[in-house]
Amino acid sequence: MMKKVLHETFLRRGAFLLVMAAMLGSGSQMMGQTGDTSTPNVNQESLVKGTVVDDTGEPIIGATVMVKGAKGKGSVTDADGNFMISGVDKGTLVVSYVGYKLKEIPFTAGRSIKVSMEPDTESLDEVVVVGFGTQKKVNLTGSVATLDAKSFESKPLTSASQSLAGQVAGVHIAQSSGIAGSDGGQITIRGLGTLNNTSPLILIDGVISSNMDIVNPADIENISILKDAASASIYGSQAANGVILITTKKGNDSGKAAFNFSAGYSIAKITNQSKPKMVTDTETFMLLMNEARMNSGLTPAFSDKVIELYRTPEYRDACSTDWFDEIFKTSNTQEYNMSVRGGGKKNRYFMSLGYMDQGSIVKRGNYQRITGRINLDTNVTDKFKVGANFGYTYGKQKTPNGSVNEVFALDIMRATPLNPAWNADGTIALPDSYTLSYTGDVQSGNPLVNMFFNEIAQTKNTLTGNVNISYTIFPKLTVSAILNANVRLYDYSDWKGAPSVKNWRYAELMEMAKDPTSGISEDDISQSFYGLGSLSKSTTKEYRINPYLQIDYSFTAGLHHLKAMAAMSYESNHNEYFQTSRGKYTSNYVKILDSGDPTTVTNTSSISSYAVVSQFGRLNYDYDNKYLFEANVRRDGSSRFGSNHRYGVFPSFSAGWVLTSEKFMHKIPFINFLKLRASWGELGNQSIGDNFPYIAKITYNNAYYVWGKNVTSGAKPSTYGNPDIHWETTDVTNLGLDMHFFNSMLTIESDVFLRKTRDILYDTSLPYETGFSSVTTNLAKVQNKGFETTVNFKKTFAGVNISVGGNVSYIKNKVLSINPGLTGETDRHISGDKITMRGYPINSYYMLKWTGKIYQTQEEVDNSPHVAGAGPGDLVFEDVSGKDGVPDGVIDSYDRKIMGTDYPTWTYGANLSISYKGVGFSMDFQGIADAYSYGICEYYTPTFQGSNFAQFWTQRWTPAHPSKTVPRLWVENGPNNNYYNSYFLMDRSYLRLKDVVLSYDFPSVAAKFLGLTHLRAYISASNVYTWTKKNYRGFDPERYNGAGERGGIPQAMTMKLGLDLSF
Repeated sequence: MMKKVLHETFLRRGAFLLVMAAMLGSGSQMMGQTGDTSTPNVNQESLVKGTVVDDTGEPIIGATVMVKGAKGKGSVTDADGNFMISGVDKGTLVVSYVGYKLKEIPFTAGRSIKVSMEPDTESLDEVVVVGFGTQKKVNLTGSVATLDAKSFESKPLTSASQSLAGQVAGVHIAQSSGIAGSDGGQITIRGLGTLNNTSPLILIDGVISSNMDIVNPADIENISILKDAASASIYGSQAANGVILITTKKGNDSGKAAFNFSAGYSIAKITNQSKPKMVTDTETFMLLMNEARMNSGLTPAFSDKVIELYRTPEYRDACSTDWFDEIFKTSNTQEYNMSVRGGGKKNRYFMSLGYMDQGSIVKRGNYQRITGRINLDTNVTDKFKVGANFGYTYGKQKTPNGSVNEVFALDIMRATPLNPAWNADGTIALPDSYTLSYTGDVQSGNPLVNMFFNEIAQTKNTLTGNVNISYTIFPKLTVSAILNANVRLYDYSDWKGAPSVKNWRYAELMEMAKDPTSGISEDDISQSFYGLGSLSKSTTKEYRINPYLQIDYSFTAGLHHLKAMAAMSYESNHNEYFQTSRGKYTSNYVKILDSGDPTTVTNTSSISSYAVVSQFGRLNYDYDNKYLFEANVRRDGSSRFGSNHRYGVFPSFSAGWVLTSEKFMHKIPFINFLKLRASWGELGNQSIGDNFPYIAKITYNNAYYVWGKNVTSGAKPSTYGNPDIHWETTDVTNLGLDMHFFNSMLTIESDVFLRKTRDILYDTSLPYETGFSSVTTNLAKVQNKGFETTVNFKKTFAGVNISVGGNVSYIKNKVLSINPGLTGETDRHISGDKITMRGYPINSYYMLKWTGKIYQTQEEVDNSPHVAGAGPGDLVFEDVSGKDGVPDGVIDSYDRKIMGTDYPTWTYGANLSISYKGVGFSMDFQGIADAYSYGICEYYTPTFQGSNFAQFWTQRWTPAHPSKTVPRLWVENGPNNNYYNSYFLMDRSYLRLKDVVLSYDFPSVAAKFLGLTHLRAYISASNVYTWTKKNYRGFDPERYNGAGERGGIPQAMTMKLGLDLSF
C-alpha cells in the first residue's frame, strides 16, 4: 500500500514540475502567489482557497485561478489541485486550463471552493473528412492528416498545392516552376513507391481531379491527406500513392446571408539563388574561351586584334550585357474574391466568384484565372435531402516558351556578352559580324528573339461537380446516389515568329556601306527570318463521369457502436485530341492558320477511353470509444487489363486502442489522450500511359511495302501486347501513436510504416529481332520504409496566444528487384547519370567519385589512375573497379558508383504563430536533407556549343594560379566531364523560410462602425530566404534536376498586401 501511495505521489509531483516549467512565462507575480495552505498568518476573512478537479474528480495541476477585475490577484494549482489567494473578500474567480472550458465562479472569502472543470473536447471531437464519409479524429485508426483554411488564408498563394508546403509530415511539395499559371507544387506522399507515376489521387468534393490547382484556395474549407492503406484503400486501384481530399466551403443554418470580400496585391521577383551568375564582361569571355580551346589542343577563338577592339570602352560598354536583367522583371498580381454563405434549416448555400491576374517575372507572359462555385444543400423533408456542388475554373496563360530549347535559363546561360540587347531604333541587336571574327563554336544570338517573337497561349476550361440525393429509410439507414462529373477543355497555340534583327552597329555600317569598296554586305547589317514563322494549334477534350450508389448504416447497443457503408460505382474516362500546324508565315501579326503555307500543313488526332467498375465497403466498430476496429475492401475492374486479370481486390484492416479511457491511465493526469494505432492493407495501381496494353496495335505511320516495282503504304504492328498484364499492388503496414499532454496543450502524432509494391508495371526491353523495343510487364518490386512525427504546442501567456509546431519524416527507398530472372547487380537499368538497381534507391546517381583533389603537376597525373587525356588542372577520380571487378589503374565507366538520389531522405517543416489583441504574426519553414542535384546545364559545363561561362569559372585552375577547388577549362567534352562525376553533384539540402504573415484584425467596434462584421488587413511574403550548405553551387534547391535547370522559369519571392472583410 505504501509503495502505491509513493508511486502516485511521485507521478503527481513529477507532473507538477513539468507543468510549472511550461508555465514560467505566466509571470513572476502569479508564480509568487502559488500559496501554502498551511500558512498560519493569513487572515481567513480575506482568503479564498479551494481545489480544481477534472470531470472525473481528479485534481488538475497548473490550472490558472484569477480574481476577475483584480490585477495581480491569482494563483496556480499545485500537485493536488489546490490553490489559495489572499487579500480578497469577494468577487468572481476565473479558472482556466488548456483543454478545458473557461469557468467563472462567484466566491466569498473564508469559504473553500471546489471547481469542477468541463473538458473542451474540440481538439478530440474534430471531424475529419475520410473516403466517402467523415469520422471523429479521436476514432481514427488510419494515418490521416488535416489542414484547415486558417492555416493558409493570408499567404500569397496563387496555386492551392502551395498550401501544403512544409505543413504535413510525409508529404513532400516541390515547386519546380515560377511560370505564371504553372507554379503549383509536385506532390508525393511517403516517397517514391513505384517506377511509374507517383502523384497522389486528388478529389475535390468527391470528384476526381488531375490536380488540385483548379480550385481557388479561397474556396477551400479543409484538406485531408490519407497516407496509409487503412485510410486510402477505399479508393482501391487509384490510391497507391496516397489520397488528397479537398472539401470546399458549404452553407450554414444561421438564418442570414454572410458576405465576404477579399482583395490582394502582390509583387514578385526571381529569388537571388535562382539567378545563375554569368560572365558579363566581353574581354573576360573572350579570354576564357581562348583558354578553354587551347587547353583542348585547339586554336584560340578570338585573335588579339579582336580582343583589343572589344576592350575599348565603346565596344565593352555596349556589349557587356547581363541577359538576366534584360529578361526578368518584378511582376504584379491582383486577386479578388467574393462569396456569400448562409441558409436555414431547410436550405443552405455557398456561392463564390474569384478573379486573379498574375503577372510574370519575365517581361512577357501572364495568367488570368476566373473561378466560380455554387454549393447547395436542401432538406426536402426530414428524410429526403438533395445537394449539388459545382466549381468552374477558366485559365488563360501566355508565356514565350514551350520547351527547354526555347528560352529562359538555357538561352540566358548560352547568350554571350558580345552584343547589346536592343538597338537604338527598338529592334533586336545581333553581334557585329563585320568586326567580330572567331574560330570554332561561339553563341552569337540574342535570347530576346524567342522572348518577344514566340508566344504560347493556353486556355483551360474546367468544370467539376456532383449532384447527390439521400433518403433515410429509418434513423440508422440511409441510401445515397451521387453523380460526379469532370469536364476539361484545353486549347493550345504555339506561335514561332519571324523577326527582323540588326547588327548593333547597323547605323555606322550603313554609312560605311555607301563606299562600294568597303566590302560590307547586307548580311553584315541585318538579318531577316522572312517566311520562317510557324503556328501550331491543338485541342484536348477530357470527360470523366462517375456515378455511384451508397448505403450507410449505424447501430448502437450499450457501449457497442457499429457503422457500415457499402457502395458500387462506375467511372468512365474519355479523351479526344486534335492538332494541326502550318509554316512559312510571312507576317508576325496575322496569326491564323490560313496565313500559313498550305503545303506545310500537318494534322494529328487521337481518341482514347477507359472505364473502371467498382464495389467497395467499410465497417467501423468501437467499444466505449476505447477499442476501435475498421475494415475496408474494394473490388475494381479496369478495361486497361485483359479478361484474365481485369479485376483486383484491395482489403485493409486497422485497429486502435485509446489507453486514456482505461482506469489505470487516470493515475497519469498530464496525459489526457493516448491512442495506439495499427493497420495493414493493399492498394492498387493501373496508371500506365497505354489504355490497351494487353493487345497488340497497328499503325499507318511510316508503313511502306514493296509490291513488285512499287512502294505502297499500308499498316504495321506498333506495340507488342501482353495479355497477362495485371494490377500493380502495394502493401502498407502502419503503426501509429497519438498523444495529448496537459489537456492537449502539447500534441504528438507519430507513425512508422513499411510500404512494398510488387508487380510494378514496367517497360521491359525486347530483343531487336522481335521488331519492338519493349513491352509492358509486371516485374519490379520496390520498398519504402520510414517514420514521421508531428508535434504541436499551444498556450496562452498573459493574453498572448502562442502556437508552435513541427513535423519531420524519414523515408528510405529501395528497389527489391527489376527483373526476377536476374541476380545481384546485373538487375539494373542505366539512363544517363541515373541507375535503378536492385538493393538501391530508385534513380540513384551513378558516376565517378571525385576525390576532392585536382592534379597540380604532370607527375601527379602520370603516377595515378586518370581519365584519358587528363593533365594538370584536371579532377582526380577514385579508381573503384575494372573489367575484372578490381581497381585496374584506369579511370573509366567501370569506376562508376552510386552517389545518392535527387529525392530527399528527410523532409521537415515548422511553424510559429503569435497573436495578441488582434495582431497576428506567423512563420512557416520547410526543408529537406540528404537530396542531391547534378549540374548538367551550361552553367557547369563551360563552352558547350560555344555558350557563356558561369562566374565561378574565373577562379579556375591555371599554371599561374593553381586552384584546388575549380579545375581548368576545356571545350565541351573534356577529361573532367567525359563521364558523369561527383564534382558536379551537389547536396541540395535546404531550410527555407517559406511564408511570413503579419496581420491585424480590427476591433469589432471599429468593424461595426464601418457596417462590417469582421475586418482584417495583412502583409505576407513567400520564399523569403533559403539556407543551403556552404558548397552548394546550384540554383533554387527546391528545383530538383528532373525539373530541368536548363529551361523554364524559376520560382519567385512574393510579397502580398491584402484585405479581408465580412458583412
